[in-house]
Parts: sequence; C-alpha cells; structure tokens
Amino acid sequence: MNDKVQKVVIAGASGFVGRKLVNYLLDNTNLNVVGLSRKEKASDNPRLTWRKVDLFSMLEVENAVEGCDFAIYLVHSMLPSANLDQGTFEDYDLLLADNFAAALKKNNIKQVVYLGGIIPSDEKLSPHLRSRLEVEHVFEDKSFAYTHLRAGLIIGSGGSSFNIMFNLVKRLPVLVCPAWTQTPTTPIYIDDVIHSIGEVIANENHYNKLYEIGGASTHTYMELLKILANKLNVFRLFFIFPLSIIYISRLWVRLFSGASKELVYPLLESLKHPMAVTPSRLLPTNHQYKTYPQALDQVLSEKKNSVGYSPAIYKRNYVRSVQRLTLPEGKDAIWVAQEYMRWLPDFLSPFLKVTVNGDVVRFNLLSNKINLLELTLSDDRSFPGRTLFYITSGLLAIAHPKGRLEFRETLDKRYIITAIHDFIPALPWFIYKFTQAIIHLWVMVSFGSHLDRINKESK
Repeated sequence: MNDKVQKVVIAGASGFVGRKLVNYLLDNTNLNVVGLSRKEKASDNPRLTWRKVDLFSMLEVENAVEGCDFAIYLVHSMLPSANLDQGTFEDYDLLLADNFAAALKKNNIKQVVYLGGIIPSDEKLSPHLRSRLEVEHVFEDKSFAYTHLRAGLIIGSGGSSFNIMFNLVKRLPVLVCPAWTQTPTTPIYIDDVIHSIGEVIANENHYNKLYEIGGASTHTYMELLKILANKLNVFRLFFIFPLSIIYISRLWVRLFSGASKELVYPLLESLKHPMAVTPSRLLPTNHQYKTYPQALDQVLSEKKNSVGYSPAIYKRNYVRSVQRLTLPEGKDAIWVAQEYMRWLPDFLSPFLKVTVNGDVVRFNLLSNKINLLELTLSDDRSFPGRTLFYITSGLLAIAHPKGRLEFRETLDKRYIITAIHDFIPALPWFIYKFTQAIIHLWVMVSFGSHLDRINKESK
C-alpha cells in the first residue's frame, strides 16, 4: 500500500487566486502544497512549503517542482519583469508556460490545471485572449494530463479586473459607456473559482478536459457597473456612447482606476468579446455558484473603500528582451543560433566581427582586439529545441551567473523565441537605453525578417 502524501505545486501561489487556493487546499484536501513565489516566504504550516523561483529560469523552475505530483498554473505576465522590458506580454506568457511545461515533463508531473479565460470560438481574438489560448496549447503535452478551466471576470477583492471596475464606480459620478459595455459576460465569485480548481486537481475524471466556469447570472458590462453602484449606495449617471472607442477608454480607465497601462490596455481590448459561458462546456458539478449580486454582497462586506496596485518587483538595471520569430521549416534552435552568429557580422559589417572558438562566441568591434561581448555555450542546459549561452564577459556587459541568451523552439516548432535574461549593461543606464538597447531591438527585428525570408524561400 502506498501511503505517500502527494504534493501539488502552485505557480502564482502568492497572487490574487493563489493565496486563497493555498488555504483551500490545506483545509479541504490531503495534499501537501508547494507555493512558488518571487520572494522568500516562510510557512508555519508543516504541509505548506514556499520555494523562491524566477519563472523565467527553466533551471530554477525544474528544481522548484521537483518531488511534486500535480501542478496548478495561475501565472499571467502583464506587469514589468525587469527595469527594461523589450517584449510583449504574449511572448512572456508563452516563454513562462514553456518553462513550466518543460519542468513538468522532466519531473513526471501527473496533471497540470491551468486557469485561463473564456475564449470566443468565432472571432478574431484580442492579444490577451490569444495569449491565454496559446498557454493552453503549451500544456497540451502528452507527457502529462491537463485540465483547462476558462473563467471570465473574477469577482473578489484583490482581483485586477474587479478592482478597476470598483474604483471607476467609486470615483466617477458620470460614466460614459462605449459600445463594448453592451457585451455579455458571466462573472464568477473568487471562492467559486477556488472550489472549481479544488474539484479537478488530482482527479483522473477531469484529465485532458477543458471546462468553462461562471457564476449563476450573465450580464452586460454596463449592468455590472449599475449593479455595483446600487450595492455601493451611490448615484451614478450612465450614458451610452454608440462606438467602441477602445483607445479613449484605455486612457480614462487608466486615469481613474489607478491601474497601470500594462494591465489596463490588454484587459480592455478583450472586452469587445462575449465572455458568457457555454452551457455544454460547463464543469460538471453539484456546487452552487453565486450570482453576480450575491458575489458583490460577499466581497463588499469584506472590502474597504478603494484598492491600490502593488508595484512591480524587479531588479534595478536588469534587462529582459524577448522576441518571437518565425522558425523556418525544417530548421531547429541549433541552426537558428548558428545562423544568427553567421548573419550578424554581415548585417553590421564592417563594425562587428564574430568569432567562434569551440563553445565561446566573441563579438568584437572592428578587429579581434576589442571584445564587446562574450558568450559561452552551456552544454548542460542546451538540448534539442533549445540552445543556451551565458554572458561571460565583454565591454558592454557586467557578467554575472544568471545573464544569458537563449534560442528556444515553441508551439510545435511554429516559432523560435530569442531571449536575453538578467542582462546588466556596463554602459551608464541613460546611455544604454538610448543606444545599445535600441540597436539590439533593431537587430532582432531585422533577424526576424531574415528568418521570414528564409522560410518563404524554402516553400
């Protein structure tokens, strides 16, 4: 008889959903819980272990999930991760999910539960929803089972979308409602989300399944605002504007909600899509989900006036640059890395020389005497589908153990991700931002165009 206590690892355990989920699993299951966090955290519960991890580091993620049986993924990367970010949240989401999936595969995880968004089936998706769908595809790996839970607006104190809506109603006496506020959505109370995750985790009946979860009532966004105003006992004037005017909406929502543009812009672009649940896709359960008014009653009984937004956590003067490029048909990450080293000196001729000596690649200015950057191939961390170099020296970088460049295949070899992580420039920050940083981004965009041409010529 196997009496081993099984473990579930939660990526995003210190976030809005994660904090409540940790407590729920400890109180309602026999699972031990491993919470992943960007910061050191202590635990006074013998069944809860916190592990500090940088989710952008595949090595750290592999170590963090070691010894676990199940996984829950709650990560969305719409806030900055470095002092300078060169990349979209879509590409960050893709890279982070790819890291986590690789770690699950290496550690023989049985099941991953992913909490994403409701995806309309017949529309051109916003970047936000398209990203959620891509993450689902990353976790549909034959090495482990998946369970996707799709939810719309989550009603709970601390939830980014609900906080934006709450602050708008609290602060604005007049609300101009564009056309997108007539879009239907099925909001769901945070505790109902937690219960849904609890039902499917470590349950073989839900392996390799996709479900939608939602509350017991569906409303338009304008109805959500009106009901909230009524619950807050505040009189608000609502005017319908016939156009969507997303760009104008982004400005006033950001101004009056107090949320950052990195958070507001992607969320608002998704509001044009219907986010109502499809009955045939609902999670089969006897659980009684709350209506939106019932959820508000619960949340407002616990909530104070207004909710602020925590600043992003990142290291000063660190740079992250992530680009998603086309992977030419029949090529792999090793070829792309080699092609980059071959193409770059031609592209920047006569200013740059690239020399390859075994595992060491040097980028030299004009001659071989001025070493701008030195990369060293990591044989241990490179494998089919990924080529990794550590940044080891050079006039343009401050070398440290985590500075690295990688070329990564993803989404069944549809794309190659080129990424620089934890890069610390040697130039003064102000000079770096307006010289080297811009040049690097221009080079990567140009290299992407080069790969596009190769891909078209090969067909």
